[in-house]
Amino acid sequence: MIPDHQGDFNADISVVKLPYQYGTTAKGEISKMRIKNPEIVVEVLSKSTRKFDNGEKLQHYKLITALNHILFVGQDKPYASVYSRTETPDTWLNHDYWSLDEVVRLGEIELPMREIYNVPVSE
Repeated sequence: MIPDHQGDFNADISVVKLPYQYGTTAKGEISKMRIKNPEIVVEVLSKSTRKFDNGEKLQHYKLITALNHILFVGQDKPYASVYSRTETPDTWLNHDYWSLDEVVRLGEIELPMREIYNVPVSE
């Protein structure tokens, strides 16, 4: 749920630190589809969504105060891009990963690119 925004975005994956904080609908009812406190969101980039995800959606995600990491993953080739919130207000660090031999870092979480793309380690 984007603060002060008329619409919402549904991430491909959201990781939430408990307890859940739900938003409300226009009628004021609690909606379990409107999560206010995702800690990590993941978007899979396709040709049709890449521009929107990396543009408007990214800018709105950065407004979510609970959000610490935004992970974009390429659909067609090994690629990951992580935006991580810093302690400085409104400042995010970006790191891109292009190789299956790299390890994506989301704070203390480590995700090997080979596991993201389900590619076994060759012997």
